Amino acid sequence: MDFDGLRTAIIEMLSGVSVEVDVSSFQNDMTSFVNKDDVFTYLIHLGYLANKETSVHDRKSVHLMRKDKKLKIRTATIDDLPQIAAVESECFPPAEAATKEEFADRLIHYANHFWLMFDEQNDNKLVAFVDGFVTNEPDLTDEMYEKAELHNEHGAWQMIFGVNTIPACRRHGYAGELICRAIQDAKKQGRKGLVLTCKDRLVPYYAKFGFVNEGVSDSAHGNVVWNQMRLIL
Repeated sequence: MDFDGLRTAIIEMLSGVSVEVDVSSFQNDMTSFVNKDDVFTYLIHLGYLANKETSVHDRKSVHLMRKDKKLKIRTATIDDLPQIAAVESECFPPAEAATKEEFADRLIHYANHFWLMFDEQNDNKLVAFVDGFVTNEPDLTDEMYEKAELHNEHGAWQMIFGVNTIPACRRHGYAGELICRAIQDAKKQGRKGLVLTCKDRLVPYYAKFGFVNEGVSDSAHGNVVWNQMRLIL
């Protein structure tokens, strides 16, 4: 089921944006869905979406209900280096993890291409982040991990080098929210798309966001076999 605009609206809500819904066509059952508004109206009834009336009759502004932490998403500064390095070491084995020195270099060159999620109820603890630079090169290579100076702010492709969530905060959709924010920002910036590499078990996960598996990557980062996946905007 992929009603016109449904996927885009879901991505927007995952990024914290409210979307407008026309509730007038909903038939109050689970089978007569004719458009995305019917799907969202049903989710309002189930309590998964919060809503408020707008000035237009039968229209509501809705957003995802959050029943867990108070979270904030922003880009990075050099002051975030200690927490970023700590989260990376918690999420990846040493052979795959970037070092604190490598992150310092990345933050110098492209801090605005880090998407960080903080738990405001726990001393602004960093719980998840996504990072990667921009380039005109269409494929992700091992050299890119090591040479932050290859970043080209006017490049066509947003590379994703890491998707990190600390173990204690996994399975809450935090990484997905950051991926959606990265996609949204890349679209606003006029990129052709986004490229990442992942292990076999994560191919279905990234496919949910629209990434397409292009097969085994040339990258041998950490002596691991990676799949390259691409999302064209």
